[in-house]
Amino acid sequence: MAREHQGLQIALIIFVMLTLVLGVTTFIFFRRYDETAIKLVAESQKATQAQTTVGNLQAEKVKLLKFLGFQESDKIDTVEEECRKDFTTYGSTFPEEQRTYRQLLKLFHEQIIKVNELLEAEKTQVQTLKNINERRDEEVKSQIDTANAARDKAGRDLDEERRKFADAHKEFTNREEALRTDLENARKEKEAALAQLQKQLDAATKQIQTLANLNAEKSKKLEDLVKETFEVPDGQISWVNQRQRTVWINLGWADGLQRQTTFAVYDADIYDVSKGGKKGSIEVTEIWGDHLAEARILEDRPTNPIMPGDKVHTPLWTPGERRRFALTGDIDLDEDGKSDLQKLLSFITLQGGIVDCYLDDKSPAILTGEGKPGGKMNLNTRALVVGKAPEGAGGKERLDAYSRMLSEARRLGIQEVPLKQFLSQMGWRETSPVMTYGPGANPAHFRPKPQEGLRPVSGGKVSELFQERRPPAPKPSGG
Repeated sequence: MAREHQGLQIALIIFVMLTLVLGVTTFIFFRRYDETAIKLVAESQKATQAQTTVGNLQAEKVKLLKFLGFQESDKIDTVEEECRKDFTTYGSTFPEEQRTYRQLLKLFHEQIIKVNELLEAEKTQVQTLKNINERRDEEVKSQIDTANAARDKAGRDLDEERRKFADAHKEFTNREEALRTDLENARKEKEAALAQLQKQLDAATKQIQTLANLNAEKSKKLEDLVKETFEVPDGQISWVNQRQRTVWINLGWADGLQRQTTFAVYDADIYDVSKGGKKGSIEVTEIWGDHLAEARILEDRPTNPIMPGDKVHTPLWTPGERRRFALTGDIDLDEDGKSDLQKLLSFITLQGGIVDCYLDDKSPAILTGEGKPGGKMNLNTRALVVGKAPEGAGGKERLDAYSRMLSEARRLGIQEVPLKQFLSQMGWRETSPVMTYGPGANPAHFRPKPQEGLRPVSGGKVSELFQERRPPAPKPSGG
């Protein structure tokens, strides 16, 4: 009995435990069910809201497509491509950031407003012009009426004049017939006279042509006879004293010779100095008579000493005349790269020459002999001394001036003489050269030269060339 009760208790305990477990399980299940149901309701609400949003967006899309002029079925890619085509067609002139429909409409609207304003202004101007034309029409109408009245009067006057003209024309025709007959007779006589005159004219033309050819030939011969050149010697050596390095020449006061005039010396058998080489140079130190002067030897060669009878010449002076010159180009006498223009100007003036004009060594200005702007050559200018063509800084403007001077000299027929030839012919000799040492040295300064002031020494019999000579006695000025 006791065991039955014990089994019942155990069963009751198990039952109670199972009931508790089932209750707890049921509670947990229903709790989770409620939570799931709440979540399902929330998700259902979200889905409904999303569906509503999608429906609204779809409706807005359809509305926007219709607003833009597209079909409801058009894809977004199609709409985008068409928009790009519209922007390319209608908004290609606008910046990229302004290519939107609203911005384009705004810009188009602003342009339309401006066009309308211009149109209104044009309309106002047209109306103004129309009013002016109406006023002018009224004025012209009055003038037309006056003109019509004058025209009618002129018509009547014209009829009267036509009648008079017909009468005059008839009379003129009769006179014309008579004049035509007289004119025909006169024409025949004139043709005969013209034929005779043509024969005389042909003969005269032939004679004139012959005389013109003869005159040209004579003019050329005359020009050859009177044309000044640099080739004719000015005088000759009368006596030489090699020991004292002194010579006497046949030029003096009567020839207008001045002291310090330099001459180039040529051999005695030279009559065209351009065809012979210079053998030395001299400088006048004293003038003793009308045709006698003493000079010192500046330059000569021991192998070809200066002899009596040798010719002397300078382009700066001629007996009884002051020669005129022009200078152009870069003047560098000693080839040291520096301008010697002022030295040459002073030398020419010292020798009695006149400088009409020269090219400035620092600017393209063409100066007079006094250094003033505006110098020009003329028919009295004997020669144009041509130095090296300008170059370096500012050389282009000076080169243009250099070319202009050459052209002007050729136009005037002025002789062009290179600087080296000019220096040689006037007996130039650099007396105080400036020697530069180092990288900028002039090689010409270091060439071997014979010692100056030393008398040549002969190893045998002394030639008569080195015998002491005395100058001829001065001739009386009145003799």
